[in-house]
Amino acid sequence: MKQLSILMLFSFFFIFLEGCISDEDPINNPLEESESKSLSDSLLIWERVKGLDSLQYSFVDPIYFNGTVIMHKNVALTTSVDDIIYALDAETGELLWEWSDWIEGFGSNRITAISQSSNELFFESNDRTYCINAFTGESKWRNNDDVDVSISGNFLSGWKEFASYITSRNSIIEDNESFYLHNLENNITTEIFNISNDALDPNLVVPNFELSENGDTIMYFCGTLFDSGNYDGINGTHSAVFMSAFNITRQEYIWRKDDVAFWNVVRKNAPIILDESVILTTHDKVISFDKNSGNIFWEVDFDLSLTSCNYLEGNGQIFVRDNFSNIYSIDAKSGQILWHNDTTSRSSFCSMSYFDNYLYVSTNNLDILDALTGEIVYTIEPHNKDLDNRSMFLFKKPALSEDGKLIYLSDTFFDICYTNPVYSQ
Repeated sequence: MKQLSILMLFSFFFIFLEGCISDEDPINNPLEESESKSLSDSLLIWERVKGLDSLQYSFVDPIYFNGTVIMHKNVALTTSVDDIIYALDAETGELLWEWSDWIEGFGSNRITAISQSSNELFFESNDRTYCINAFTGESKWRNNDDVDVSISGNFLSGWKEFASYITSRNSIIEDNESFYLHNLENNITTEIFNISNDALDPNLVVPNFELSENGDTIMYFCGTLFDSGNYDGINGTHSAVFMSAFNITRQEYIWRKDDVAFWNVVRKNAPIILDESVILTTHDKVISFDKNSGNIFWEVDFDLSLTSCNYLEGNGQIFVRDNFSNIYSIDAKSGQILWHNDTTSRSSFCSMSYFDNYLYVSTNNLDILDALTGEIVYTIEPHNKDLDNRSMFLFKKPALSEDGKLIYLSDTFFDICYTNPVYSQ
């Protein structure tokens, strides 16, 4: 009955939308209908409806690539419709190509992140890894059907840098307990590292990579170990966070630090690699590790959970946001809190981007902050006429053009392009 009520709610909402936006013309400009221009109206370049026949939203951040924007849509409340990846012209919003070339017989295919490297896009669904051409949407390869690599849903809930390490021959694949090397030439996947433990249940988080001075590939990764044997029925399972540096070339640990925090880690992005340190954000703590030894340079504790938003670095600052919409800037070297903003748009869901000393914070609004002071300089309120339904418009991480003059957003129903007000004055 509850599902039926939700379906009826969405149905009434779609009827309302259909009266406002035509199916035949998916790109529209509210300036033609608005008598008093809001900031969002005056900055709008194009707006494209994902689809009105059903709720079509995205788990995936937009990607700006060579004059195009890679987008994604998922048909909600269905079990038989596959996700679609598509590219739009960055200046006009015109559809350039669509991809949905899934392996048949695997049911509904869902994507929670796309990684772009060079001219290729990588993603995963139903234990299969796919690679497509970012220019054309043409399928390039998928990992062999006879390779048993199970990419877990828990891992995918925070998957962002799935193919962050790409060489001319290999990409990295991961499930809860193991890392795999996928050879791009012969399409063979082999296990390179496993942290399985008879006593504890491991849950790996997306890794990050760099080349050492001698050319070795270093992988920095973290995860949680669940002690399911100590579940008390009230407080849940004990969970300890670990952080590691592993030399893939030599197949050996450089260092590993256990019990650096408890409960959970932020799964929306990989640990951040800086010149001398690696930054990890856990449930309520930000930690800086020495890259060479694993020793802790500094750690900052917070009262509220940080897991609802990604964390990122810009101009020597680490930016984090808690579940009550407080944003903090932390000096990456000292761990000192530089500023705190508690006035951004309220939402427990959030994504952030950084560009040229400005922080772009998306919820159901887009707040643009001066990254040096934390002051909000602009707030864009898309769909401001639909105030009763604003809570449904939740944006993914903003993408910006190469020069930063255009901002691309993707929410529950729309793909949108705005002129960046930072550069329009």
